[in-house]
Amino acid sequence: MKRRTLIAGGAGLFVGGVGLMAGAGWRAFQRSPGDPRTEPLIEEPAPVPTPAPPKFDLSKLDGSQLVSIDATGWHSWALIDHNDGAMTGSATFNEISRTCSVIKVWIAADYLRTKNPSSSKQAAISKMIRDSDNASATTLFAELGKSASFKRMQEMCGLTDFTPGSSWGQCQMSSRDMARLAAKVQDGTAAGPNWTEWLISEMRLVRLGTWGIREAFPPDQAAQLPIKNGWDTTAATKTRHMNCMAITSRWSLMVMTRYPISYSGGDRHGQAICRDVTAQLLQREELKPLFEA
Repeated sequence: MKRRTLIAGGAGLFVGGVGLMAGAGWRAFQRSPGDPRTEPLIEEPAPVPTPAPPKFDLSKLDGSQLVSIDATGWHSWALIDHNDGAMTGSATFNEISRTCSVIKVWIAADYLRTKNPSSSKQAAISKMIRDSDNASATTLFAELGKSASFKRMQEMCGLTDFTPGSSWGQCQMSSRDMARLAAKVQDGTAAGPNWTEWLISEMRLVRLGTWGIREAFPPDQAAQLPIKNGWDTTAATKTRHMNCMAITSRWSLMVMTRYPISYSGGDRHGQAICRDVTAQLLQREELKPLFEA
């Protein structure tokens, strides 16, 4: 009997204990006003992701706003992005002028792609590129079929502004077409997969005609920049031509100039225009994604 009473009493204590604990728990959650534990939880706003910068698109940039050249005569330039083929340039980049020796890049590429050049022919191509040798260019161009070679160039490079002329030295193209040609050299189309690197290496080793575009770069970079320049005078129109091409893995640039033979600036006038166009482009903040990639 006593045992039942103890059990019952224990049960009563247990139930009472629960009640006491519940009461204590309730009181534990009754906080005074202002207690931070009674304030509602405020969720931090999710961070707003930084929008990705717009994709670089060279064609969206107005070339007339990138370069300002106030010089005697006519000039034209075109810059192409090899990543997507986008291009910008001067308002005159569709106007044609004599390419002079810059076209030797095509003669070299077409010969390397379509022939199996012997060591002597490789030497001739090298001399044509490094020293701008005219005799080598004439011989190689004749072997390529002259107008047939130009027809291949027009089709392969997608040229839109091109007048063949009676010889390789008389052909006329726009700076944008020359930039398109440069892009086809860089991607392996013009010279073919077996000879592209060889040709570009030869363009790094140019000895005669290193002025212009290269002059805008620091000496260490200039020495590694693949280029081909062209220069001549046209007696019929009494004009002087100074042209520059540069090819890199990411971009190609073509600058063309034409001005009176009588102008006192001589060759250096056109050479300086090629240099100054390049220097201004390199300084543009908008073009850093292209030049610093």
